[in-house]
Amino acid sequence: MLLALSGYRTNLRILELINEKDKKNFQLIVLILKVWAKNNFIYGNTFGFLSGSSISILACRFIMSSPNTTIINLLGKIFEYFSNKQIIDVNGNINSVPMILEVNTDYPNIRQYLDWNIPNEHINRSKQIPSIFHQNLKENLYPIWPIITPGFPTQNSNFNMNISTAKIIQETMRDGWVFC
Repeated sequence: MLLALSGYRTNLRILELINEKDKKNFQLIVLILKVWAKNNFIYGNTFGFLSGSSISILACRFIMSSPNTTIINLLGKIFEYFSNKQIIDVNGNINSVPMILEVNTDYPNIRQYLDWNIPNEHINRSKQIPSIFHQNLKENLYPIWPIITPGFPTQNSNFNMNISTAKIIQETMRDGWVFC
C-alpha cells in the first residue's frame, strides 16, 4: 500500500460519506471556507493553519450531522464550533478531542501501527524535537484540534497546528461568526 495515495483515498471516502443531495453544498462550503481562510491568513498546513483536507473534513462532518441544511446555517455552525472550542481547560491541560468522521474497522492488526491515535502522535512529535528542548516545548508535543482523515490509514490532517496558531484561528473564526 502506498501512503502517498492516502490523500486521494481520503477524498474518495469523503465523497462516499456525503449523500447526493448535499454534494453541491459540500463543494460550495469547501470553496467558501478555503477562500475565506486564505483571505484571513489562516490557510496553510505548513505553518500550522487549516489545510484543504482539514476544511473538507470539517465541511463533511457538519453536513453529515445536519443534512439538508442551508449553506449559511452550516457555515454558522462551523464558525461557532471553532469560536467556542476550548484550547486549554481550566487546569491547563490541552483539550484535544479528535474530530473523526468514521471509525475504521478493517485490518484490526495493522490499525495499531498505521492508524492515528494520541499516544503515537505524541511519540512522533517527541522524536522530531531534540531532547534538550523537550521541557520548553512540552505543550507542543500533544495534538491540538486533531482532525482525523477517514479511510485507511487514518492521519491527523492538523499535525502542524500549535497553541499559537490555534488561538489565531479561533480569534479569526470568532470574527467570521459575527458576520454569519
